[in-house]
Amino acid sequence: MNNRGITLIELIIVLAILSIIFSISIPQFNDIIARYELQTTARMVTSDLRLAQQMAISKGEYYRILFDLFNRDRYQLLSGSKIIKQVFLPKGVKLSATSFKGNTVMFTPLGAPVPAGSIMLTGRNNENLFVIVAVATGRVRISSNPPD
Repeated sequence: MNNRGITLIELIIVLAILSIIFSISIPQFNDIIARYELQTTARMVTSDLRLAQQMAISKGEYYRILFDLFNRDRYQLLSGSKIIKQVFLPKGVKLSATSFKGNTVMFTPLGAPVPAGSIMLTGRNNENLFVIVAVATGRVRISSNPPD
């Protein structure tokens, strides 16, 4: 006889194997998502710092970014007292610390940061990334290591 179907036992064994594979891979998948959220947020902060710097140069005015360490979930791009842009971080990422006086970095009309410093972002898996603004040049970069 030639049976072309599968038995119930074979189906149960395949489902058991698949459920074991999924239960092993889900925690790793969550870590991947948390790392992706953190990296994406760091890139967004870096982009907005560069935007503030470019606006300061192109308009010949001082622009600043104020990081809200009270709520730990947002920052603002400002020109004087006018809010140009307000950004809320994703739920899984928080602003942990900055080395800027008053949690504010300002860019001069020449593009130089006042002062230079860094922002520490923490993801939901407690991984940290640092967005670092260099002295004089205002170069903005992302690092997994704290600045020297």
